[in-house]
Amino acid sequence: MSDFDTQVREKLKQLCEEMKTNASEFSQEIPEFEVMNTALKELNDLTNKEYSKKDSFGLNEDLSAETHETFKNKYTDAYKACSAFFAKASEKAVKDKWGKIAETSEKVMDLLSNDMRVLNTYHPENEKMSLPELIHQSRTRTIDVTGVELGTAGNMLSSRIPLTFTDPDGTVHTGYFTKESRYSAIDQYRSGADKIGAALKDEKYAEAMKLMLDVYKDENALRSDKEAIEKFSSEMMFNNEFREKAFKKYLKEKVIDADPKYKNLNADALAEKAADLINAVDISIGINQLAGIDSGSRLDSRNSAMSAVAVLLGVPDVIAKSEPAVLMNGDEKIQGTFMENASGVDLTNADDTARKYKTDSAVFSDGSAMKSFADLQVLDFICGNVDRHRNNMVYKFDRSSNDPSQHKFIGVQGFDNDCSFGTKPFDTMFEESKNMVKPVQMQVISRSMYDRVTSLTSEMLEFSLHDMGLSRAEIKAAGKRLEYLQKYLDEHKKLDYDEAKFDPSEMSMSITVLPDDAFAKYTCKSFGMMNRMGNMEVRNNYFGYISDFQRAIREPDKKERVFANANESRLSGRSIAKEAAEVQNMIRGLKHVTWKGHTSDNYEAVVKAVEDYHKFLKENKEPFMDQDAILAKNKLLRNIQKTSLTYLEGKGNGRHGWYTRRRINAVIEIADKAQKAEIRELTPSEKKQVREYTDKKTLDFNKEMRRKALEIKEANEKMINVPKIS
Repeated sequence: MSDFDTQVREKLKQLCEEMKTNASEFSQEIPEFEVMNTALKELNDLTNKEYSKKDSFGLNEDLSAETHETFKNKYTDAYKACSAFFAKASEKAVKDKWGKIAETSEKVMDLLSNDMRVLNTYHPENEKMSLPELIHQSRTRTIDVTGVELGTAGNMLSSRIPLTFTDPDGTVHTGYFTKESRYSAIDQYRSGADKIGAALKDEKYAEAMKLMLDVYKDENALRSDKEAIEKFSSEMMFNNEFREKAFKKYLKEKVIDADPKYKNLNADALAEKAADLINAVDISIGINQLAGIDSGSRLDSRNSAMSAVAVLLGVPDVIAKSEPAVLMNGDEKIQGTFMENASGVDLTNADDTARKYKTDSAVFSDGSAMKSFADLQVLDFICGNVDRHRNNMVYKFDRSSNDPSQHKFIGVQGFDNDCSFGTKPFDTMFEESKNMVKPVQMQVISRSMYDRVTSLTSEMLEFSLHDMGLSRAEIKAAGKRLEYLQKYLDEHKKLDYDEAKFDPSEMSMSITVLPDDAFAKYTCKSFGMMNRMGNMEVRNNYFGYISDFQRAIREPDKKERVFANANESRLSGRSIAKEAAEVQNMIRGLKHVTWKGHTSDNYEAVVKAVEDYHKFLKENKEPFMDQDAILAKNKLLRNIQKTSLTYLEGKGNGRHGWYTRRRINAVIEIADKAQKAEIRELTPSEKKQVREYTDKKTLDFNKEMRRKALEIKEANEKMINVPKIS
């Protein structure tokens, strides 16, 4: 038995004795206290019994499957009892008397949670370990880097330390260590400013950047740091080209001309870097607001928390493994998170072999790899990850053959999970996040994942996430998402899988529970078609990333976005007058429908919303819009989308839905393009890509409408044939 194991047991014993002593005079006042003591005593007795078991060599016996399950149950009971006591002892009426004991009980929960996470990783049928060996693994990993020259990696807002080390078992680990960090827009800005100073090889550039923000904050003294950053960045315009001009002007007036110390600075170089920095901070603010991650929340530990949930769901390898870690550099201790390298092909840096793969080739013929997509979208939903995209996952291949045509796609692995575990209600996440896959979009779930999800309780999820750097509100929010998914599965699951009838590319509201081995019966490409839900749901589920793979590999140097964000640029790269003319034509088409009598109140609301937008365009002058105008424009466009979707969801004129719905769909297209995207100076091949995308979208929509029309026709025929009751 190691010293650490003894320390862990003694620490737990010490905390329990401390609670008993402090509560000896009034322990009867809260019944939950005695329940907690009983549960902890039973766990301690079971632990002592297991530690006393020795084999013929005097070594601790391996933990059997039966005893392993017993321990998990005892740990769960103890945690629930501690949690119930903590909640009761934290109530205002008794907090003064019980507060200190409640704090001790929370430390006990930390120890229990750490042990439980390790117990969840143990599979007696595949490996043999004793309880002391398992408990030993529950400690935070300590990595000694004394005397090692450490490098850095990362972008303008984050820094990671590349590390390779060997653990006591001889296993080599390669990955990145991230220091404990908390979300702060102002800290991100200042950190980025320091990097700009280093890049330009003069710390005065960093000083000037910080001074520029300080001057702004002084002029707006009532603003918080976060508000100052948001307001400051919005006033620097939306496109980097114009931001640079704004920064240069602001620098000259507020810094360079105001202090001789900065007179020799290269304002052009600084303005260019500063525009990039503000753009990066803007994106960070936006994503964290989308997830509901508050200022001051710890960011690095979210990767470890997500690894803990992946283990709980039985899919530890679907994301890169992360764990809490401490770097020891001499006497210095640095708290943080270690994430192992994701193993696979990175689309942004694919090798020559990967560029030869084609999604319709034998490399992608085995659909069993698509189970990893199905599992990852469930994991991301429960953890509230709003930022999964093709650049933070790798594609894994079996390359054991020397012939690339014999290579096999075997799955994906996600990494960089910082934007998860927020507190924003999931219905708001659904509305705002384009990357989060809703349950209605999942389409399939593996049988093993279905069994794990439906048997998991929110209490067990909370147990797994305790002491992982998340707030109580963030942990509770994860439990709510789990319960929502369970409810959706209960109402929309399809358990009667039939190989002859199941079509991976067919969309539906239900989620088919697919046996794990059934994925192999279909090609990856067939699952890749399962990425749209009619024309009202244009957000992809993860299966669509298969087609992204081929597109990215074929044209690795081409910009990923054909469309650029309107909040970073002038309106649409086209003239406002041209857009006004397009909207005017749209209005004519809408009113043409009205003249034919195909109208309703909801339809008129759409026409009015489009007319309001057209009026706005006519009243604004070219070439650019200021911040207030952009906000007003987006409000009008959101109204177009809202009224259009209300009509399309069946609350409009159902009788003439075929004709009017097609035109309303075109309204959504033009609103979506104006609000979120622009087409600017496309090459002929890019224009062709846009046309093909639009044509496919129209075909998909018409196919869906024909299907619905057929269903209505069949329903009407059934009603006609119903015998009358005499």
